[in-house]
Amino acid sequence: MKCRKIFPWRKRFRGASRYYAKLHREARSFSFPLGDDQWYDFHHVHFDFSGHGRRSVKHHREHLRVLFVAFRRVLADVRQSSRPLQVFVSISPVCWPEGDALYIHTPNPNGTAFPHTFTGVSWRVTPPAFLREFVSGESWDIGVKEQDGQRWFVIRDGATSPTCAP
Repeated sequence: MKCRKIFPWRKRFRGASRYYAKLHREARSFSFPLGDDQWYDFHHVHFDFSGHGRRSVKHHREHLRVLFVAFRRVLADVRQSSRPLQVFVSISPVCWPEGDALYIHTPNPNGTAFPHTFTGVSWRVTPPAFLREFVSGESWDIGVKEQDGQRWFVIRDGATSPTCAP
């Protein structure tokens, strides 16, 4: 994937404060149902489904803020569950911010391997500047995968996924 600069909007983002307030409300109450009959095969949620993160670094940062609020919220739920599962955040290359997502993965009837092994991911990397404000002070594992000249980041909480050691 070749990364190129795209400027899809030429007008001001009207209603941005309402848009972000709604996203923050959704993130603070976000959860995945974790009942015994629930399973997830890399189920994921994109909080920047409209691509507004391409507008500017400011908009991308706001979507990352929402994503990490939801991540912390889901981790709190996961710590209360005894089920085997993986929760992680995937951060797309900077030129594709709408690809950032929060994932949940469990043993599932589809036959997808569990736990996911994150093949090709180099762990314990120093987070780039744009991620530091979201991961500093946390004991999360940060990994990077180089693919087609682009860097994809993965953030997971090793404490909630003991089967996923690096």
